Amino acid sequence: MRAIFIFMIITLYAGYALANDYKHVSTFGKEITISHSISVEHAINNFNKLKNKEILIEGMVGKVCEVKGCWMVLKGANDSIRVTFNDYGFFVPKDIDEKSVQAQGVLSKEVMNISEARHFAKDAGQSAAEIQHIKQKSKEYRFIATAVKILP
Repeated sequence: MRAIFIFMIITLYAGYALANDYKHVSTFGKEITISHSISVEHAINNFNKLKNKEILIEGMVGKVCEVKGCWMVLKGANDSIRVTFNDYGFFVPKDIDEKSVQAQGVLSKEVMNISEARHFAKDAGQSAAEIQHIKQKSKEYRFIATAVKILP
């Protein structure tokens, strides 16, 4: 009887672990190889020195693609950085809003056309009315990540 009880506990725990798998996996993509991270604010404030160089940024997730986790936005004090994943080689969990992460990759600044802005708005779960109000191009900081680590 005791063996059956222990087996049931192990089975329940294994099912829970599989259902919440990403909570046990904190790194997505490749291995992080840079040891010193910089804040979102520091990266933005030093954009001209850091653009097109591989860096490790750390910040709080503000938004994640609700469709499949194919992008996230890291919040800064006054601005933000949209993080996409190198060659769409990996995605992040869709429920990591307000979690701290580190991302290794390359920072750039891009002009987002109206179509792309509407696509990102739809992925973020905005209403059709909100999406239709997007009528102009915008500039944003972009980061193509090769690795992402969700911090405890």
